[in-house]
Formats: sequence, C-alpha cells, structure tokens
Amino acid sequence: MCGSSTPYGDRMRGEIDAKTYPLARKFFMKREIKTLKTADQVWSNGEDTKADLSRRGIASVVVRNGVDCRRAPLPVPQELIPQKTDFHLLSIGTLLDIKGYPQLIRAIAQVKNSRGYLVGLTVFGKGSSDRYRALAQKLGVLEQIVFAGFRPQTVEYASGFDGIACLSGGGGQSMACLESLLSGTPVLAWDSPVYRQM
Repeated sequence: MCGSSTPYGDRMRGEIDAKTYPLARKFFMKREIKTLKTADQVWSNGEDTKADLSRRGIASVVVRNGVDCRRAPLPVPQELIPQKTDFHLLSIGTLLDIKGYPQLIRAIAQVKNSRGYLVGLTVFGKGSSDRYRALAQKLGVLEQIVFAGFRPQTVEYASGFDGIACLSGGGGQSMACLESLLSGTPVLAWDSPVYRQM
C-alpha cells in the first residue's frame, strides 16, 4: 500500500484474523503493522483508534465517518422481523463478538425468562451466524432472532424498528450508530468511549 492512504477501522484486520486463527496471531499482527507502516498516511476513525495506533508506533489522521441524509425510509419486509414478538430491535454490524452479539442474545433470553417479554432481534451484518445461532438455540431464543446478512438499506429499514442496539466494543466513529441515529429510531448504546465520543 505504499504511496496510498490506508483506512483503519475500529480493530486491525490482523486482530480479527488472529481471533479466527489464534495459532497464527503473531503472523497476522506482524503483517498488519508492516502494511500500515508502508502507507504514506493512515486514517483512523476516532481519537481512541488514533491513540491505539500511536501505541503501536503508527501515526494516523482522524477522518470522521458520515452518512447520506437524503435516504428515505422503506417498509421493512416481514421476513426480516421475528414473528410473535413484542418489541423489535435492530443491530447493524459484522458478526463478531466485539459487536456485542453474545451479550445482546443473553439479554434477550434474560428478558424472556425473567419477564416473559419476547424481544425480537434482526441483525444486519456480514459474516457467519453459526455460533450466534447456536448460542440463541441453547438459550431458547433462536425463533426471536433473524440473521438477515448484509443489507445496504440499513438507514432506510432502520426507521421500521422499535429500537436499535449499538453495542460495539471497538473504537472510532461507529458508522452503524450514525446511520441508526439518522433513522430517528431510538438507539440503545453501551456507555463506552466510542459512543460517548459521538
């Protein structure tokens, strides 16, 4: 990537690969640092991400995310909303633990078991849902969750839900949260640096 600008998100790609293939962690991390150091400029999407890169010896420029405000709402297709549920949450993000999916699934199960209230969850995000389906099945809430895969119409569909869960544990400006706020739907977010920063 020499002679280019390299965008850097909330987690290094090497860290994500290392979680998938832990025995190759050193290789992935070394490759990632080497790649970032060859770029003329590295972009980070928040002050905490910039600080993380700085600790690794990499200078970066903070470039804020943005969304298109002209996107009009669309009705949510019925197959994207879990049936026979009382409240419909949306979560947007790649299917990774750092996005808070295990905690969200456990919370849905806890609400069901302690209050008898069925919270439906729709997930817009790429990646394998197998481990999250297994967790939901184990906790008895799989029928309350729809893993819809990647959807380009996140803002357009978001206004059709009762709430949007933003639970990323990463840093930087969350594009999913910005899109959620733009939709006008109430956002439920962790009290963490990424959301306080916004």
